[in-house]
Amino acid sequence: MDKMDEISEKTKLTAESLIGETAHELLKRTHWLTAVLENLPLGLLLMSTGGHIVRANDAFLDLSRIDSIDSIDHSSDLAPWNETEGFHEGRIECITKGDVVRKILELPDGRYFTGIFIPVTSNGESNGVLLMVKDVTTDEVSARRFDAFAELFDEGILILDTDYTLVWANDVFRRWFNAGDDYVGLPCRKLFENKREFCKNCTVAETFSTGLSHRCFEVAEIEGVGGRTFEILTGPVKNSRGEIVQVVKIIRDVTDRENVVIDLANTKMNLESANVQLTRRIDELAMLMELSEALQAVDNLDENLHIFLTAVTAREGCGFNRAFLFLLNRDKGELVGRYAVGPSSPEEAGRIWSELASEKINSFADALKTYRKAMADGDIEVNTIIANLRFDIDDTDNLLVKSLDSTTPKIFKDALNNPESRELAETLRTEDFAVVPLFAMGRPVGVLVVDNVITKADISELGLKLVKMLAGHASLAIERGMLTSKIAEQYEKLQEAYEKLRENQELLLRTEKLSAIGKLSAQMAHEIRNPLVSIGGFARNILKKAPDGSSIRKGAGIILEEVDRLEGIVDDVLSYSRSFKPHCRNTDINGLIARTVEMIEDQFERAGVEVELELEESIGEISIDPEQIRQVFLNLFKNSISAMPDGGTLKVVTKCYGGFVWTEVIDTGVGIPSDYEGKIFEPFFTTKSSGTGLGLSISFQIIEAHSGMLWFSSHQNEGTTFFIKLPQRVES
Repeated sequence: MDKMDEISEKTKLTAESLIGETAHELLKRTHWLTAVLENLPLGLLLMSTGGHIVRANDAFLDLSRIDSIDSIDHSSDLAPWNETEGFHEGRIECITKGDVVRKILELPDGRYFTGIFIPVTSNGESNGVLLMVKDVTTDEVSARRFDAFAELFDEGILILDTDYTLVWANDVFRRWFNAGDDYVGLPCRKLFENKREFCKNCTVAETFSTGLSHRCFEVAEIEGVGGRTFEILTGPVKNSRGEIVQVVKIIRDVTDRENVVIDLANTKMNLESANVQLTRRIDELAMLMELSEALQAVDNLDENLHIFLTAVTAREGCGFNRAFLFLLNRDKGELVGRYAVGPSSPEEAGRIWSELASEKINSFADALKTYRKAMADGDIEVNTIIANLRFDIDDTDNLLVKSLDSTTPKIFKDALNNPESRELAETLRTEDFAVVPLFAMGRPVGVLVVDNVITKADISELGLKLVKMLAGHASLAIERGMLTSKIAEQYEKLQEAYEKLRENQELLLRTEKLSAIGKLSAQMAHEIRNPLVSIGGFARNILKKAPDGSSIRKGAGIILEEVDRLEGIVDDVLSYSRSFKPHCRNTDINGLIARTVEMIEDQFERAGVEVELELEESIGEISIDPEQIRQVFLNLFKNSISAMPDGGTLKVVTKCYGGFVWTEVIDTGVGIPSDYEGKIFEPFFTTKSSGTGLGLSISFQIIEAHSGMLWFSSHQNEGTTFFIKLPQRVES
């Protein structure tokens, strides 16, 4: 094909140069015409308009395989051309049109020639026809083989020249695009003028410019067939010098293939959709199993409610923004707002969701832990909203009460403009919400209300279906939790009754013990105190008369100290046996503490204990028995001194809040061993080598008689803090 095109170009140029001369001028200048005819490497035959032979060059004779034309007058007798289709027709067409005519001439012996019929004119009139022929047997055979080969394919094939005109096209292309027999030389846009989509993304120019093959896809209407999808390939045709002279365009109908691809894609989409649904179903079942396990693992109702509402609002669960739970109290005949979960604002939601996004959550159990941590400071507003909501179950006009008669969830859109839902929407500060009734064993348990007040996302039936599934499992756990709570309440009441009974029994035992101690104390007062007074008196006299530094003075001092100690023991025993009924009067407790510290200031100095007072000035006076409370502080201060044998710090703090005066006595001593903590306030219990073990027991009873509380906190080798809580009241 390349060589044929190259020769065709040369022939075209030669013909055009010959056209410029008229037949008359050629005849006049026979001296150079003969030279042209004999030296031109083409077969030339000059004929009159009537078909008479005027002249033929040697090349024509050689190509015709004849020795001479002297005996041949008319072209109809010129063998083998007279038997060649297109020979006479070309001459006549050339004369008729007055223009150059090109034809492929097939001789009877099977050879092919390119024939160019050129009109010879003089003064505007046709005088004859010059036929130029060239043997193109090899090229034509190759071309016909190419044609036969091309017709074996179902693709449309065409060849375009550099000016985008058609050089050749196979039957498939011509059938598809209604190309007639005279398509050669037509601009390609002429064929595609009704199918502009083929020109829109045409790659022919790109192939001419880059020398590379290109591919694209287009959809076009084919007459009698309908819309078809085509794959279009363009490739370069190069000559021997590597220059791009033509472009081959192959148009392949891939509609069926595309339909299969589309069917496969649709099938894939359907499978993916089914897989998504199956995966979602598996996830739902897995979540239900985990929810059931989580609910069964706890008996606490509040914990069950938290787990359920977390499942409703978690991204790994139903994904609603907020959830409000109302439980039915059958004893009181009320539907009560019980628990709520959800952010109070878009900012809080953003913070929580950002924290959750950074966490790795592999299961619903992980989600519960993560959401509990993220929502630690949340849920305040929603629980404030729901805390005061309760509805009489006889109020059949109430939206939530009415929902107890149905097992079907219901969505309320634009709730603020709906008379039925307006009141609840205003209370919950939402525009759209859904109500899901909760049933356990066929009986209503409560109502769940959900919304997407933060994201404004629509509430879908699919989401409510999942909520209903969760609610079915949670309702049983909630019913069980409510029953457990009732049992727990009854148990607590029994425990309280038992504790009161035990306390009364202990009080009775202590009363009996105090009575026995009282009798013993009375005997001790007579049997011990009188001799102690005498011994103390003699010791003081001796101490006054004995010289300084003498052994007698030293011994008298020891006797006097022991007498004082024994008198203190007798006083403790007598104090414990007496009634602790306080004789209250308005007293400045801060001043009482300061004076008590001053009383034993020398003891603090000897023990190396530094005292710090942090007394709240605003406390003022309270109603107490000052003598009894002083005794309490004395006991606590002396205990602290004993706990700091190497010195330390004693800090006394008072403050007022909640209708009580709180006092803390803090030391930096050795602390109380954990084994002794339960015995500290028992009478006669002591860890010291001396003392009666009654000081803390007496202090406990004094504070208790004042309707207060006394307790402690201790850490070994760090210190002990005693706490006193007294009512902040003033006698009128």
